[in-house]
Amino acid sequence: YYQLLKAQRDNLDFLMPQFYNGITRPVIDGFANAGTGSVSTASVYTDLANDLFDFEPEKVVFGFCISDCSASNSNANAAQAVTVLQELKSYNNNEFQCNGGAFFWVAANDPDGSWATAVSAETSTGCESEQPSLQPSSQPSKSSAPSTQYRPSSSPSESAMPSLRPSLNPSKKPSADPSWSPSTSPTSPPPTSSPTTPFPTRSPTPAPTRSPSPYLWYPDWTGANEGCINDGQEPAYMVNNPSYLSEDLETCCSNHYNWMYYTCLGETAGGGIGMYYPDWTTNTGCLNDGMEPQYMTDNPTTFMHDTLASCCSSNFIWMYDDCMLNSGGGGVVTTTAPGIGNYYPDWVTRDTCVNDGNEPDYMSTNPEVWMHVTLESCCSRNYLWDYDNCIGGGGGGGVATTVVPPSAGLYYPDWENTDICLNDGNEPAYMSSNPTAWMLETLFACCEKYYSWKQDACMGGDGASATGQWFVDWNSCELLESHCVESFIWRSYVLTLILF
Repeated sequence: YYQLLKAQRDNLDFLMPQFYNGITRPVIDGFANAGTGSVSTASVYTDLANDLFDFEPEKVVFGFCISDCSASNSNANAAQAVTVLQELKSYNNNEFQCNGGAFFWVAANDPDGSWATAVSAETSTGCESEQPSLQPSSQPSKSSAPSTQYRPSSSPSESAMPSLRPSLNPSKKPSADPSWSPSTSPTSPPPTSSPTTPFPTRSPTPAPTRSPSPYLWYPDWTGANEGCINDGQEPAYMVNNPSYLSEDLETCCSNHYNWMYYTCLGETAGGGIGMYYPDWTTNTGCLNDGMEPQYMTDNPTTFMHDTLASCCSSNFIWMYDDCMLNSGGGGVVTTTAPGIGNYYPDWVTRDTCVNDGNEPDYMSTNPEVWMHVTLESCCSRNYLWDYDNCIGGGGGGGVATTVVPPSAGLYYPDWENTDICLNDGNEPAYMSSNPTAWMLETLFACCEKYYSWKQDACMGGDGASATGQWFVDWNSCELLESHCVESFIWRSYVLTLILF
């Protein structure tokens, strides 16, 4: 499980490990020690922050139990929890000073909020400081972030991109000499004979563009937490991990405030009028009255739809027809069935793919999932385990046609029976439905790919011609001729050497 999480760490915002009822006892042993617990809390926390995550303690949320864990001596009152968090911050020369904070089990056991208030006060400090530690950490950071010290390189860089910040030491003279003779023509093209736009824009921009800044944008989590800023005051952990920084406001808002994107931009979405949104207050369908909640306006790509059909399909697929009839801005609702004539899985009646136009509503209203242009595609998607019968029994009337499968005449490895390559058309369905992955045009190619250790036997195994030579059958070795015996004697000899 640990390795699965580590492999997906770039997709994880945070983890909430429970440091109670398990192998650690931070309240009794302290953060850095073991004793009552079989291992120290620090060792587990360090593995999560620096190995499972890439030196990102801010993604590890420390879990406490406040009253339900007395059987394992894991309860932590507010003062004890604050002590543990202070030890966490100071551990290894403040390595985890900026961390993911804490959570507790369970809210019902803190009715007046006194535990949460005390611990929240402790978790709210630590990430805002950019003061260096008094001593260097015991191990260097893995971060690939550039150094924050401005030191000129020994030679000019070859990058064509301008630097994000002005140089601290400007050159005393221009970098290039002037040309010796004037150019023969203007450097810019001649003026056009007419304006580039036939008429002025309809209205001026609502506000001037933002002034350029030498600093990158970062999420303002420790400030107002209403968006991204670029004042050059980002915390050190962000400087050391450039994934937090963005070159423009739009990217920063999209990465860190996507649920309130337009608020982060400092704009009003203004795109909701006339667009459809799910009306979850009545739960009967979609509306386009411009009264959608602010969180939908701030995240229109998730909640807002250009068409009623798209809104109903995305949010009310189980009652699609009712949604279409109950929703919108009036008028007659008409629906089309894009699946008519295409194949669908008939699980109720014939248990195969058919194209009789009687597919259920949920299939016809979501054809990209359920409907297929060809019988082969439908059988491969829905009846792979019974592909041959599906192909033979599918259809819905009309003129029957014989379809030559793409696997016809190709060789496949017959692992279940003869254990050689065959082209008798009896390959398993998963091979015939994906012949490019499993099947080959020639016997030689098939034997070379799947039976390279016994290619001669494979080549003679199609019934056309046998070599007449004895070979070692490592599975049973029933043909005890001299070569077979010698092979097994050799294996026994090697095994004897290993044992002694």
